Amino acid sequence: MDTTKIRFGEAVAAGSALLLFIIMFLPWYGYSVKGTAGLGISASANRSAWQAYSFIDIILFVTIIAAVGMAVLSMSQRSTALPVSASVAVTILGGLSVLLILFRIVSKPDYCRGGVCASDVLNTSLKYGIFLGLIAAGGIAAGAFLAMREEGTSFGDAAQRLQGATGGGTAPPPPPPQPQQPAAPPQQEQPAAPQQPPAPPSPPQPPAGEPGSGDQQQPPPSQPPPSQPPPGAG
Repeated sequence: MDTTKIRFGEAVAAGSALLLFIIMFLPWYGYSVKGTAGLGISASANRSAWQAYSFIDIILFVTIIAAVGMAVLSMSQRSTALPVSASVAVTILGGLSVLLILFRIVSKPDYCRGGVCASDVLNTSLKYGIFLGLIAAGGIAAGAFLAMREEGTSFGDAAQRLQGATGGGTAPPPPPPQPQQPAAPPQQEQPAAPQQPPAPPSPPQPPAGEPGSGDQQQPPPSQPPPSQPPPGAG
């Protein structure tokens, strides 16, 4: 692994994750018995995040694994086929961890053991471990967000990639291309029929009343030849 390949945001997220893993073993809550001040009896107990939580500790542990894994992938220069970037996933998990810890600061978990809860007889107080855990979870979220900025990724791009990976709202695939039909051979041009010679123009008709018109004058009848004198005359 090449440690020079890791980004600043990834280093912050991984370091905060390792700190959170250690802090989860520290006291997060303190429990003391009610009404013991005047009796001179003191009974108290501290519980870590592993002991006080039944589900939130699993979310915190998954966040730690994701943050450290993001840094390891960056140092080894390996890419995973994830629908979203690793920095986006760690940012979301880190933000969720911060919200869950804030929720448990406001709403303290009850001390339950063997299915029996002792909220009526125990006072619950916050210890320093929960505040350190809140800071470490915030460091994971902030470091992963810086890694997003360094690699040029945004939540909008991640949503589009996730939508494309799940096939939601995508256009139907185009139909397969139809095989091209072979082009028809060019038709041979038929020889043009020989043009008929133009008909000769009809002779012009002379105007009426002129010689050569339709009312042609008939030649005068020929005169009969003069009769020859009979033989023996004169």
